Amino acid sequence: MVTSKLENFRNSFRETFHYYLIFALCLLGVSACLNGLLAVQLRKANAKLAKTEAESSLQIGETVRELEALTVLGEQTRISLADGQQSLVYIFSPSCGWCQRNLKNVEALYRQKSEDYRFIGISVTADGLEEFMEREKWNFTVIRDVSSSTRNSLKMGGTPYTVVLDGKGQIVKVWRGAYMQEIKGEIEDFFDIRLPGIPVS
Repeated sequence: MVTSKLENFRNSFRETFHYYLIFALCLLGVSACLNGLLAVQLRKANAKLAKTEAESSLQIGETVRELEALTVLGEQTRISLADGQQSLVYIFSPSCGWCQRNLKNVEALYRQKSEDYRFIGISVTADGLEEFMEREKWNFTVIRDVSSSTRNSLKMGGTPYTVVLDGKGQIVKVWRGAYMQEIKGEIEDFFDIRLPGIPVS
């Protein structure tokens, strides 16, 4: 009697174990399928993001022939970038913290390369610009309130943002961000100069 009950228990346990094993394997299969699906979706999302970033980033070889904007005092102005002179366009904001920390680098770059490049500053806002100019006393042209076509052609976004163009208005080099670490090294190598870097706060 005891043996029979024990055998029945074993059989029942085996059947139950088999059911749980099958259920667990099914769950693993479903989980693997979901993970595979998520991986595919993630790859598609990353590819789409990379494509969007590429489309929204200024590419070397593109051409920006003219800047249309207002002067610091609010007068309409147009600056040709295809007049045979190399240009360096520095896009900034008077209230941008990283732009403030990058000032010494911009000043050093101007001192060392102003004979080879026409420097043009573009402020993304008029707020505080006159006070900024009075304080910093930059010796190169600064404009503001660029036209939509100029904004689109430069693909303006965050600041600071540096664009180098040849005499035909063709993009030669682009750097997004303050001149620190890798960007600082690239700029020094490109222009064969030395920059002070970003002060440690």
